[in-house]
Amino acid sequence: MTRTCGHLRERLDRLGPPPAVRYLLWIALCWLTFAPIDGQAVPLVTAESPIGFFTNVAARLLQSQLGVSLNHIQVYPTNQYTPSVHRLLQVTANLYDAITNRADTGYPYLPSVFRPVFTGSNGQAGNEIYISGYLEVTAADTPNLVFNPTPPHDLSDPNDRVVKPTDMVYGIPLVIGAKKGFPNFNKLAMQTQVQVNRRLQFHRPGDSSSLPVNEIDQMYVMGVSNVLGIEAWNSYAANFSRDIQLVAWPDISVLISNRDTGKWLNAPPLLSRWRAYPFAVVTNIAANMWAGYSQWLPAPAYSFQIPFFTNLVFLTNMTYGKLVDGFVPLTGLFERTVGSTNFYLPPYWELTIRPRLRFALVDTGTQRIVDYVNLADRNVFNISNALMTGGQCGDPYVTDGGVGSMWCTERMYGANPAAYSVPTFGINNQIEASMGRITVDWNNASPVPNIAAAINFFKGQFIPGYPNASNTFNAPYQPFRNIYLVTSWQANDPLVHYTVSDLTDLAHTNLVLDNFSSTSPRPTDSLGQVDYRYQPWGGNPIGGSRSPVAFDLRVKDPFMLGSDYWDSPPNQLPNLTWLGRVHRGTPWQTIYLKAPGTDLATWRQWTGNAQPALNWNGFSGVASDAFFTQPTNDWRLASLVISLLNPNDPRTLASADQPGVSAWRGLLDGMTVLTNTDIGQFDPVIVSSNSPQAAIVAAALDAFRSSQPNGTFRSIGDLLAIPELSVASPWLDTNGVAQLYSSMNDEACEAIPSQLLPLLRPDSIGFASQIGGTVQVQFTGADGYAYLVQVSSNLATWIAVSTNYPANGSFNFVETPPPGSPRRFYRSVLQP
Repeated sequence: MTRTCGHLRERLDRLGPPPAVRYLLWIALCWLTFAPIDGQAVPLVTAESPIGFFTNVAARLLQSQLGVSLNHIQVYPTNQYTPSVHRLLQVTANLYDAITNRADTGYPYLPSVFRPVFTGSNGQAGNEIYISGYLEVTAADTPNLVFNPTPPHDLSDPNDRVVKPTDMVYGIPLVIGAKKGFPNFNKLAMQTQVQVNRRLQFHRPGDSSSLPVNEIDQMYVMGVSNVLGIEAWNSYAANFSRDIQLVAWPDISVLISNRDTGKWLNAPPLLSRWRAYPFAVVTNIAANMWAGYSQWLPAPAYSFQIPFFTNLVFLTNMTYGKLVDGFVPLTGLFERTVGSTNFYLPPYWELTIRPRLRFALVDTGTQRIVDYVNLADRNVFNISNALMTGGQCGDPYVTDGGVGSMWCTERMYGANPAAYSVPTFGINNQIEASMGRITVDWNNASPVPNIAAAINFFKGQFIPGYPNASNTFNAPYQPFRNIYLVTSWQANDPLVHYTVSDLTDLAHTNLVLDNFSSTSPRPTDSLGQVDYRYQPWGGNPIGGSRSPVAFDLRVKDPFMLGSDYWDSPPNQLPNLTWLGRVHRGTPWQTIYLKAPGTDLATWRQWTGNAQPALNWNGFSGVASDAFFTQPTNDWRLASLVISLLNPNDPRTLASADQPGVSAWRGLLDGMTVLTNTDIGQFDPVIVSSNSPQAAIVAAALDAFRSSQPNGTFRSIGDLLAIPELSVASPWLDTNGVAQLYSSMNDEACEAIPSQLLPLLRPDSIGFASQIGGTVQVQFTGADGYAYLVQVSSNLATWIAVSTNYPANGSFNFVETPPPGSPRRFYRSVLQP
């Protein structure tokens, strides 16, 4: 059995020294243990070490919140590393860094960094790849993680699934603790342009210039290009004070495939191009040379670094060859169908673009990573369907000059789609435009020097005796359409940018047709500027609020106007009143200790998390993953964290089920709360149990407890649903919350719960079941402490029958009462 510091603490608890002594002994005696991970010896836990804290706490949070094992997070064939998983890992790292400042440097203090360890069954049935644990990242890991020319594995590629334990996988991030003062990755902006042009050529028999046209040929010309930029940002007011290296390593692949459901079903890709840079793009920035940001200054661009901005051409105006089902060089020569008309349908083109990025910020003096992303996404869209967007393509045929109507694939006269001798609606519209019979936008066609002359020349070819008749001639109107696939990864909160959903704006489409309008600028146009997705309290400071939650304290912390307004509590263990100030890994929000919740639709939109839940707690493919990251989930998370980190003996804590108003008032006595005397002005107040405000809060606590099942709180986090503890605190004036300079900040709002929760313990609750004559009761409890199971036949006299030690928050009691014995009641109490 793998031994952990938890086992040692349990043994110390059983020996019975005083709680303070027991805690110090645990810290001093906890040893380093090892376990093999895919053939390597990997340290698992130490009480003092970052990895020890991370492993113990993350394992409990994942198991309790999601039913996920830290030692088995599948990433292939199902990727279970969703935003809800990352959020709990991120919170764990943030908890550790909130109580620890490394001695490597002064402010800004270096963050703790943890890397996944992978295990795979390569070559075996199922080929499962999963995260089997985590290691701390040190300076020794920087060369391999940052400068290794071998990119992370792309598990969508069947040839790239041999993953070694300490390799990296695209889309599975490092976990980096939130530390104030560091610049960060801010944006990847990419626009992929696809331009398609169709040409028609008419022929008469032989070399005749007078016989009727007996052959019409078509040609499709396509080009694919890309503009790409990457941006980092110092979002803090101060210039960054240390030397730093900025490393960017983009990989972009483009695939065009013919997904025609007929003849070319499952045809091979028409184009597959890869742009992988053999060396990283490295920018060295000296101390104090990376300027800070202020929304009040006229030129904030100095706080942005753009290490990479370029144009990539993936396909240079090539001709689609139907005979080879691929692209060939553009020569201007049509594929001939001599003596016949061949209006074959355009191929069912599908474009897949995979943007991938490794990006890192490395503290030059220590060679430690302070920011790192290895993002990957997969965008697929159907070119053929996009060409027809906005067209009049339904039966019956309607002559139309719109750009989408030029690409309709329905056949004239109701002909079968395979009747290549019959033109499509789109080709017929092209011919009508070339005749001058319909009005079209000639800007959406290959340029013609003199449109009127070109139309007259084309019309004349069908008039007997026309003096300028030609054996071979082209339709002058040659429609083309620009299709833009936009990839825009933008950070909302600068501290949250490690998964694609963190950077995704669900309110805006990634497909733009024809020319960009003023409301849809190129994503690269905003490089060096504040992003529209940057939405602190009050909304975007430059372009105004684009979000309905600009002043919504259910999704962001009030008065959080920018990065400088957030601060982590330094070195405050074992005082858990700092808990509400730990960044929770969600845009602009710390761990949520307030009462109101938000609806799922608003939360999904705000976070960018549109993923389904995958394979845990029976919710696979049914629930939204965003459901598991909603703010009110923090109520239970707070219960777990306090039970894990509170150094106080639970026997010294008060029950969460106080017997009445007077008892609650006694607990509130002596607390320090904040009262707002002006906008942004908060003064401390010492709570008196005799004050009317304390009476209001105590009455609310007692009333809410009475309304719970059996009149008890199942966990201490249940108290957070009471508005009087936070947003309806009688010490606060909440008028004017919905404004830029709020009348209430987060610290004031959460003053009561941040002090009350660490004073409480939940009572042990039992859940009974009976099979035959055997009774099984599962009781909740605090790990490492002794609980007595007591039985009674009358609920008055109780007899202790068993001593138990919970593991992972619970224990089981099983007994088979003798036949004919009286009815028995069971309860569990913390042993004195």
